[in-house]
Amino acid sequence: NIQFFGLEFQRKVTKSFVVVIGLGGVGSHAACMLLRSGVGKLLIVDFDQ
Repeated sequence: NIQFFGLEFQRKVTKSFVVVIGLGGVGSHAACMLLRSGVGKLLIVDFDQ
């Protein structure tokens, strides 16, 4: 990511806070990709049991 977007952008991503609501097919993949991209904090909310 740093080579593509630059160091300043990666710092912003690292300091970000993201909420993913629902971990179905799209939500689980999105959460995984967000973590792999370096998101600083991730809150996952899923109401399924």
